[in-house]
Amino acid sequence: MENAELLVEILPYIQRWRGKVVVIKFGGNAMTD
Repeated sequence: MENAELLVEILPYIQRWRGKVVVIKFGGNAMTD
């Protein structure tokens, strides 16, 4: 139950940062190539 509550609390942050993380991943891949 605690894990579920924690997930609910961090979910908004995950959604907020998801776009930025994707950009960072693509940028990292571009640098690697």
